Amino acid sequence: MKCYHIVDGGERVLIPGCYGAAEAGTIDCCVCPTYEPFEQFERKRYNEVVKELRERSKVFEAEYKKLLKTNERLSKQLRRKLTKV
Repeated sequence: MKCYHIVDGGERVLIPGCYGAAEAGTIDCCVCPTYEPFEQFERKRYNEVVKELRERSKVFEAEYKKLLKTNERLSKQLRRKLTKV
């Protein structure tokens, strides 16, 4: 549970969820871990995976273009050799 304030009789009361806020008496000293909702975690993870896959795709595209050029060059060399014979 994370530290928070409630209003009790018009006065704000700190409900500490950690020793930092409990000892200091202020929410500024809160050391509670922040948990992100599962949906936000999944969205973040999804975006990381998509970014990684796009980067890998760019590398594969560059390699594919390089291989196409190499294939075309070797095909031309082979055609030249076959026509000379």
